[in-house]
Amino acid sequence: MIGLPNRCDGGPRGLLDFDTLRAAHERLAGERHDAWVAGGDNPTAWPFWFTENRTDNLALARANAVPGYALLRLDGSWIDKRADGYLDDANAYLDTLDPECVVLDVSCHC
Repeated sequence: MIGLPNRCDGGPRGLLDFDTLRAAHERLAGERHDAWVAGGDNPTAWPFWFTENRTDNLALARANAVPGYALLRLDGSWIDKRADGYLDDANAYLDTLDPECVVLDVSCHC
């Protein structure tokens, strides 16, 4: 969750406020897009390429705010950004998890 201080990297789903996180990413993307259009550098360190369309950038930021590159589901199945519709599927899955289910954001680098 780039650029967001005081973030939580996991916890019981019922305690995680995904909507606030999505709104914060959308706001930051809007600010970065506006600065870019005003003559700044292309925003870096985002999980998607910025486009000239502000609405598209806000939607991409919102969709990318919660799921990472890949999602390991409770049933052991794995999906990642290479799959068509990954962001929609991952967000829908995470939004419907039981409130007691523990969600973790794990960052692995090879």
